[in-house]
Amino acid sequence: MGYSRQKERGIAKLNLANTHAINKITLYDRPNSNDQITAGTVMFSDGTSIATGSLNNNGTATTLTFPVKTITSVRLNITGVSSTSKNIGLSEIQVYEQSQVIPTPTIIPTPTTTATPTATPPPTSGNGLQGQYFNSINLTGAPVLTKVDTAVNFDWGFGSPGQSINTDFFSVRWTGFIKPLYSQTYSFCAGSDDGEQLWINNTLVTSYWVDQGYIEHCGNINLQANTSYPIKLEFYDRLEDASIKLYWESPSQTKQIIPTSNLFIQ
Repeated sequence: MGYSRQKERGIAKLNLANTHAINKITLYDRPNSNDQITAGTVMFSDGTSIATGSLNNNGTATTLTFPVKTITSVRLNITGVSSTSKNIGLSEIQVYEQSQVIPTPTIIPTPTTTATPTATPPPTSGNGLQGQYFNSINLTGAPVLTKVDTAVNFDWGFGSPGQSINTDFFSVRWTGFIKPLYSQTYSFCAGSDDGEQLWINNTLVTSYWVDQGYIEHCGNINLQANTSYPIKLEFYDRLEDASIKLYWESPSQTKQIIPTSNLFIQ
């Protein structure tokens, strides 16, 4: 392409003989270690511009690429130089022409509405979680009772969870698998008196292993619909009232006790 160059302090300008479609330029700083351009702006005749940053100071090209521009001139405004610079300017500027610009057909998208998440039909074979009950508050020793609990929704008050289990100073561990209805972020809430800790997919979601009156603690985790995830819930009661409840909710599901249909022993 034909062109002419103009130089003035702090500015380097390249005038093209005709209109050209370009998509790349290369800038060469002065070939010595003292003079270096550290900042500048490339101005195009179409009114657009791009920042250069520091130019390479080892004699190699600094290349700038961009979407195709149809222009007649390129101008570099130098806005920063190194502290050792005595001479400001470029040794060379190169402009690369797009050999053939083929317009990309414009595709007008068809308006669509955001689909409401479709719930995966709940599994029909859910049977609950396996509960192991211990006569200690730290899940030690052999469990004195092992049974399937269809949901975690217990309020024992001052009573015992079952035959041969203490009314105080006991603990429970529930294990199994859970299948969500939606591919969304789920919030799991464990309400307990006293302590609890909950893992979903081997991730600790909530943990309040302390003596406390009944209170709910919640945590979030991303789940995929109809995918089986391991679940483990641990609970202990020290004195007096004992209760534990396990809830879930998501943007498409209201808060509820996790139902049997979504809980599996294995």
